[in-house]
Amino acid sequence: LARFGDSFAVDRRLLPHELRASEAWAEALETAAVLKTAERAAIVSGLRWIGSQAASDAAFVGGPFADVHTFVESRLTERLGPRARRRHAGRSRNDQVATDLRLWARAETADLRSLLLLLRRAIVDLARRHGDAPMPGYTHLQRAQPVLFGHFLLAHDARFARDGGRLADAAARADACPLGSGALAGCAFPIDREG
Repeated sequence: LARFGDSFAVDRRLLPHELRASEAWAEALETAAVLKTAERAAIVSGLRWIGSQAASDAAFVGGPFADVHTFVESRLTERLGPRARRRHAGRSRNDQVATDLRLWARAETADLRSLLLLLRRAIVDLARRHGDAPMPGYTHLQRAQPVLFGHFLLAHDARFARDGGRLADAAARADACPLGSGALAGCAFPIDREG
């Protein structure tokens, strides 16, 4: 059952976002006077150390961890001792997971939109070079009438343009910060969720 519930093999890709969200939360806790400046600085330094180690050694991001959150908790505790747990004050696991996934979705949609733009440029370039060539047009899987290859390609470009809009919409919808929402009824600390 433990192996079935473990997600580290999949969610390790969330590590940069987990570290970023944890840094932001440590700063919010300092602003709310829950953490002292030195505590926040130690936590942020430890989180950045984890990021640096992960970037330089792929094997560092491994081990018998249930998920990326327990990985970060374990590595940070190795580095800082019990004070590493202070970064969890006022934050639920739900906040953490929702934030990491939103940050990941925003980054992935940005990458997909860049790739989609390259594809659209290639399609338009092909339409410019070979657009006057005739080809059969199809409707209901049957030949209907002759069309130009350029028109056929530009129809696909228009479809991909709509997909780009859908990705932009998804990124905009993901651009909200759940940190501080809590598992049920918010956070007891005076956290500025908008700042």
